[in-house]
Amino acid sequence: MSVSILLIGAPLSRNLGGPSLLLSTRKVLDSVFPGTRYTYISPLAEDLSLEDVYDMEIITTVPMKELVVAALAKRLFGLTVGSPSVRRALRAYSESDLVVDIWGIGFSDTISKRTFRSSVLSGGRFLVGRILGKRVVKYTADLGPFDTRWNRFFSKWYFNHTVDLILARSESTRQRLLQLGVKTPIKVCPDTAFLLPAERSPFSEGLVKRRQEGRPIVGFSVSHMAARQSGDWARYIEQVAHLADHVVKTTGAEIVFIPNELSPDVSADDVHFSQLVLDAMQSRDKAVIAPTADLTAPQVKGVIGQCDVVVASRYHTIVAALSQAIPTLAIGWHAKYEGVMSLVGQEEFVCHVRSMTLDDLKTKFTVLWNSRHEIRAKIQGALPTVEQRIWQCAREVSNLLDQGAVRRRRRTRKG
Repeated sequence: MSVSILLIGAPLSRNLGGPSLLLSTRKVLDSVFPGTRYTYISPLAEDLSLEDVYDMEIITTVPMKELVVAALAKRLFGLTVGSPSVRRALRAYSESDLVVDIWGIGFSDTISKRTFRSSVLSGGRFLVGRILGKRVVKYTADLGPFDTRWNRFFSKWYFNHTVDLILARSESTRQRLLQLGVKTPIKVCPDTAFLLPAERSPFSEGLVKRRQEGRPIVGFSVSHMAARQSGDWARYIEQVAHLADHVVKTTGAEIVFIPNELSPDVSADDVHFSQLVLDAMQSRDKAVIAPTADLTAPQVKGVIGQCDVVVASRYHTIVAALSQAIPTLAIGWHAKYEGVMSLVGQEEFVCHVRSMTLDDLKTKFTVLWNSRHEIRAKIQGALPTVEQRIWQCAREVSNLLDQGAVRRRRRTRKG
């Protein structure tokens, strides 16, 4: 069955997570919907130039209130209203057979303060799909926590009334949704980015040569978000720098910093925070920052693939490492870190950014390093089950669209 799918997700430029989710989700959906035509809605205007790179139409996000009003005008009165950008987004919704939201995290009081206004608008992308009579899927994501009143109220309403299927990345997310009172079908499905292919680049080839010379490589993923969530970004920088020095001293490894999210705003730039850690190291001559601005998401995964061990504050660095059976120490700020590590039996190697101490980091790293070969084997043994669950969830989406087609045929016959 040839279908048209509208994907809604994170930025594709200067980012590992957005491209990882887009490429791998499309790979999975292609398995059940061959010949699919995709359109992507991005929050970043810069992504409009990437249509040829991803071989699909890309639309930048439009004001949500305007899009909802335009959808209502279309549904109730058959009118097409709004600015050119609103009309373009509305057309993408109208022409789609399925709306798939692939944001990796959302509706979370942990990320930012959930006000009445932000809570109202948070599910607007689902609501537009429902107004226009589309099947809507919340693809693999961690959702919540739902701590504030307005977040609880609107999250429950949106998930119960505007979404047809929810794929939760972890059991903890599923339990949160059930406790919230969500009745929409929920399936636990690992992040599709586990299926992202790894590709080599000149930089990763350099790492290959260093490993062939007997030099261990330890990857570090430093995150501006983790620094913010720590409550004391200077302490976070200091602890990671001390850990990196400890790694160099005890293992003889070279450190490769792998920035995931890049931005002209240094407060939201992983390169800047990686440089702060590098500058704070005593053994900075044993460390380098990978040029991820010049690499594709598969090439960044290829860099991660050359590491003996990874220390990561970024979720999709963790996914990229675990999917290649690389022992990983996670420095997390959300339950999603325990969730992804538990998929392969590695939840003991999670440190919470607000409560961790340097001694904790050193102790966990030492255990990880000394057991790295056994841990690699354990992760490899768990990966087939993880991948199988991802493919199974694609069939759940296919069944959903088939059910929608049956209902439309029944309505047509009654008409």
